[in-house]
Amino acid sequence: MATSTVPVRKALQGLSALYELPLFLVDTQRPVRKVNHINRLVLMGESNEPIPEEIAVSDFLSDDKKLYVGTTTGALLVYPMLIWGLERDRAAQSLYLIDKVANDSLIYNSLAAFNPPNESILPQDLLRVLDGELVPIETITFHDGRTFLEAWGEKRKLMITSTLNFYQNIDWAELDKQTLQWYSTVLKAKVNSDAFDAKGIKLDWNNPAEVIRQILLDGRGEFTPDEMHQLILLFGTSINIRRQIKRDILDLRASFNPEGRWNEREELTENVLQALRKTIDFITHYNPIEGLSTENLQAPTGSADYVAVREALINLIIHQDYKDQRTVAQIELVPHRTIMVNAGASLVSQKDLMNGRTSTARNPLIARALKLIGFAELAGSGLREVSRVWRNAKRRPPIIESDDQNNRFRIELDSRPLKIIADAFWKKRLGVTISPEAARILGLLGNAPAGMTLAEICSGTGASSDDALVMCQGLQKQMLIDFETEKYQLKSHLLDLAREAPEGS
Repeated sequence: MATSTVPVRKALQGLSALYELPLFLVDTQRPVRKVNHINRLVLMGESNEPIPEEIAVSDFLSDDKKLYVGTTTGALLVYPMLIWGLERDRAAQSLYLIDKVANDSLIYNSLAAFNPPNESILPQDLLRVLDGELVPIETITFHDGRTFLEAWGEKRKLMITSTLNFYQNIDWAELDKQTLQWYSTVLKAKVNSDAFDAKGIKLDWNNPAEVIRQILLDGRGEFTPDEMHQLILLFGTSINIRRQIKRDILDLRASFNPEGRWNEREELTENVLQALRKTIDFITHYNPIEGLSTENLQAPTGSADYVAVREALINLIIHQDYKDQRTVAQIELVPHRTIMVNAGASLVSQKDLMNGRTSTARNPLIARALKLIGFAELAGSGLREVSRVWRNAKRRPPIIESDDQNNRFRIELDSRPLKIIADAFWKKRLGVTISPEAARILGLLGNAPAGMTLAEICSGTGASSDDALVMCQGLQKQMLIDFETEKYQLKSHLLDLAREAPEGS
């Protein structure tokens, strides 16, 4: 046996120059104060749910949502030979390698994952490699001049020497027993009750901590500080939560008068799972929404009110920056409006936000926990779905704002109906030729005397940011709208015209 390990050892030693390179996924890219920033997931170490980290770099990489390895001079794209794909059964991402090419599609496989994704069309990247074309190393570094390999070497050294106390054990006895039991019960209803752990042993559903460790944490016993932070947020006691984030989880407010004081206010210090349940009870007490309940939150479809509140609430939980002690997440209920504000600016640019692009959750373990029990969708439709259902219900466009400077994110849902002004009305009364899409923008602005941002126009029309901008600029040239202080407004005489227009005229 001893001699048989020698070739394996030599083979691994020969590959060390490759597997010691840092592997990372480029999630999103955006400029911040004229400096290029990327959000990436470093796929090194034991964690299956790495926290996205934002770094300043010298230039943008050629692709995002793709895997790279860091080198001494830059980064090398390894797509499509290696991909980071969703394993639906586990509600988790996994690494996949090309297994074979069949019927002009790529089939992937993994040692650790099941149900691998397929690429239905052979990517041009692979065809070029098969033709003998070299994949160039992109000469990009950290903004401070360090290479990706140097930065990883520094972090790896700290992990090995344990100066960061990197891996920790969790004391399940310190967590909230009711929450552990509730989550395990909901989980049992979603997965096979005869499920087995990684060692082939049937799960003991009478031991909630072990069930959660096997299913949510893939059987691991040690966790990174970030994972520990999220586990406590999920299952901790109020004392744990207060010690962990040094603020409340949620501040709930309700008022019967839009200009008056709050009729009721409730500050929650419970873990996020308990807080979610209490928040749903609070919302439905003041604003009964058909289907909105903790027991029904697994349903992905329903009324516009249900879908929008469900998606906005889950967004607040999984994307919140719980390490920011300045901002307590708030939900405000006033007549016709539901407003949600939380710490944690969007990880995608404003343009990508308008176009419905999603990013990796700021708290991936919390996101996975909610996906496993059906409270969040695997596809991560989120804010795109909020805009779609609100638009189909002919409501005023949701206001979705990201504030990088104050690290805040805000969603406002206004349930008041839009006054629908038909395209023919504008063409008849204005005497100018405009497209149906542009007429829809005029109709939206006719409902908003104070004007709308480009983001609200995109939400209200379903147009991309580029298309909406072109249409708005065309309407400006036709002297139909103005643009001031980041908002588009109808000309004053057209506002009077919009008020006169009968519904659907």
